Amino acid sequence: MTNDKAFDERQLQIRGNIFKSGFIAAVLVLFIDGLLQMEGIVWAQGYHQSLLMMFLVITVVSVGFHVRGVFFGRGMRRWLFIGILGCSSIALMALALIHMVQGDRFFEDRSLSSVGGSFTMGAMMLVNTLFAVATEMREWRSSRSADEDSTA
Repeated sequence: MTNDKAFDERQLQIRGNIFKSGFIAAVLVLFIDGLLQMEGIVWAQGYHQSLLMMFLVITVVSVGFHVRGVFFGRGMRRWLFIGILGCSSIALMALALIHMVQGDRFFEDRSLSSVGGSFTMGAMMLVNTLFAVATEMREWRSSRSADEDSTA
């Protein structure tokens, strides 16, 4: 959990813009999902159709936060969060792969199966994790080079 004191005014504005775009995208995605379901178009089984669309919005918003450097506030336990997210994504993908090895299919009846949906959610979480790691490494390198410049 972060508070507003963790970010400066510019960062808060960037976060607000990303949140606003994400909210608009979420409303549009849910509207499109409703239209697809009204027309009987099923591209993913069970609850995965709506969930995957929302996961996509969450992933895009999170990646936007990482790219703009406003995901984590000061004092946040970044690596703990990144580790939990990474382990969760790998576990979700691994469980889906185990089910596929046991005979479940990625696609069934011309739509993404529950196993395929779970694997796809794990993949989106992994993308978020990789962007978080890349951002943290970039910040670590820049602070390290700044420290070297100040001691030189």
